Amino acid sequence: MEARVCRLRQARKLGPARIGPILGLPASTTHRVLTRHGLNRLAYLDRPTGQLNRRYERARPGELIHVDVKKLGLLLGCVRSCRSATGVAAGDGTTGR
Repeated sequence: MEARVCRLRQARKLGPARIGPILGLPASTTHRVLTRHGLNRLAYLDRPTGQLNRRYERARPGELIHVDVKKLGLLLGCVRSCRSATGVAAGDGTTGR
């Protein structure tokens, strides 16, 4: 019975409320079967083929590594002490005002 539910989901892309009456099952049971097989969301299926669409399938964990890098303008969050350390005066007009 579970195979028939999965086939109907992939072939016709129907929800559990429509598959249930076709097979004589309650919608809750149909939804449980679809969840068990990973077919509970239509977004998981490829639209033209109806097959499961798994985006990331890798042989080993960590095969794809992504690192975000951001340069910080002022270190330690200091404004006045950094200006005095770099020699920039407070009111010399270099701030764009």
